[in-house]
Amino acid sequence: VYDEEIGRIEMYLVGARAQQVRLDRLDLTVAFDAGETIHTENSYKYSLSEIEALARGGGLRIDSQWLDSGGRFSVNLFARGAGDGGRAA
Repeated sequence: VYDEEIGRIEMYLVGARAQQVRLDRLDLTVAFDAGETIHTENSYKYSLSEIEALARGGGLRIDSQWLDSGGRFSVNLFARGAGDGGRAA
């Protein structure tokens, strides 16, 4: 599900049948009904300018940036901001 207003993709799993899942480390068993949705992930989408601003806010700069052919997705390599001797973060 994409929420355009906040730029977030939401991922869900939907159980095909009723089941119980045991989480040993938590000493917990969780029951799920057939058809029940489980919210598993939020993936936020940022414009290139928002990515740059987020990097700057964290004291980083974009060292390299790769875009898909449509310019909709990017992979970003960050490094420490200017004045640090160029050491990678």
